[in-house]
Amino acid sequence: MKNQCYICQQIFETKEKLFTHLDVHARLKSQKSAPQEPTTPKTPEPLPEPKIKQKGNPAVCSDCGADTVVPFKPKEGRPVYCKECLMLHRTEKLKNLANEISVDNN
Repeated sequence: MKNQCYICQQIFETKEKLFTHLDVHARLKSQKSAPQEPTTPKTPEPLPEPKIKQKGNPAVCSDCGADTVVPFKPKEGRPVYCKECLMLHRTEKLKNLANEISVDNN
């Protein structure tokens, strides 16, 4: 049997009669009106200190000369870039690739 509470407009399915649902509202109302003991707010526990540990190998950027840490062991004769220079190289590489594709399509 589906019933709709005329107080909260909640539709519920139950074998019980409407007065049991209203009884729940009456209990909730009495709990709200009853004086409650003040609760002391809980102080939050401090967050643990983050363990900042840079994993990787120290290196010097081939473009700008800045000290950096890379996640691989640098090889002799191969360029190593800091994050900023690596992004510049990647965007430059993508621009060149896009130009090649547009030239091939024409």
